[in-house]
Amino acid sequence: MYLTEISVQLLSMLFVLVIGLYFLMFIFTFYRKEKRRTKEQDVRRYTFEYCAKEMKELNKYTYNLNSTLNNGKDIFFEILNIFDSLAVGVYSEVLNEEVVRLYFGSYMRSFYEDNRMNLFEMRKNKNDAGLYANYERFMEEWDFREDRLKSLNRRMK
Repeated sequence: MYLTEISVQLLSMLFVLVIGLYFLMFIFTFYRKEKRRTKEQDVRRYTFEYCAKEMKELNKYTYNLNSTLNNGKDIFFEILNIFDSLAVGVYSEVLNEEVVRLYFGSYMRSFYEDNRMNLFEMRKNKNDAGLYANYERFMEEWDFREDRLKSLNRRMK
């Protein structure tokens, strides 16, 4: 069976159309990946800048206890506010979790371990179960992930 001249032209146009669509899909996929990558870089950069600003505040409270704040309770609440706002930023995906952990990890962990009972007592006294719950959830999930990673590493050995 021989193809007529019109059918050959239609097939060649269809072939060019399919290749063109494939090329457009390739360009669109590349564009979306690049846009996602630059968005992640922007979030990381913003997180770093935000963490640097918050670290200055934290240092003001931890190293200069003779600041304008009058007693330890005020300092305790200020530090809790900083850590809770970082946790909210991570959960709302405004801040990058990895950068927050690298920047504040040891501070957040030691403060939580030292003041876990104070936090429970404060909630009980104020009758507010959600008080600084984001910070607590962030720390509990972090501990859970680390424990799970350790148990997986033990199984693999």
